[in-house]
Amino acid sequence: MKEILLAPLFALSYVGFLAMRTILILLGWIVVPLAVLCRAYEVRPSRIYSDGRMVRAFTWKYIWLWGNEEEGIGWYGDYDSLAMKIIYSECFRNPVNNLRYVPFFSLKIDPERVKFVGSLGSHKDNLERHIVEKYDSDDEVFWSLTYQGLYSNIRVHFMFRNVRYRFWLGWKIYPEDIYGLPSWDHRRATAGFATQLKKIGE
Repeated sequence: MKEILLAPLFALSYVGFLAMRTILILLGWIVVPLAVLCRAYEVRPSRIYSDGRMVRAFTWKYIWLWGNEEEGIGWYGDYDSLAMKIIYSECFRNPVNNLRYVPFFSLKIDPERVKFVGSLGSHKDNLERHIVEKYDSDDEVFWSLTYQGLYSNIRVHFMFRNVRYRFWLGWKIYPEDIYGLPSWDHRRATAGFATQLKKIGE
């Protein structure tokens, strides 16, 4: 089975990326507050999205990685102060967000190259579309491994003490991507790396 042979490479990619990202996150706890203290931010056109969107961004070029070309910096957090919103958003909620636009560290999804295996079936099983789409349903309990080349995503929905949880690790690539990405999907630009453990239902 091809996935078994690739598993060590997938694991190595997770470890390497997480180690590098952890270092960048820690560095962000220094450079982001410093930029906020110096008011080194402005509103300008996004450098990634060509739909005319304006984003709040850092003016210091060397901290571009800690910005957010999709939404702009400072959009999250229950704070009255913009400075605190920027620190919360870019240091805690979406740290090193622009790393997902850096070649090699991000993935341009190609529907024809997406493969998957899981508890509901694999790409080799000619599953009906409504079955494949269950791999993205919060109402389902399942596991899946989706990959494109050496970029992969492990996703598990499980029950613990009568509560349903979602866990994923890897690049944001899902089984239903074999059908293509809708026009509104932010992953059309690139699919970044993410980890999550979240309660999703009873």
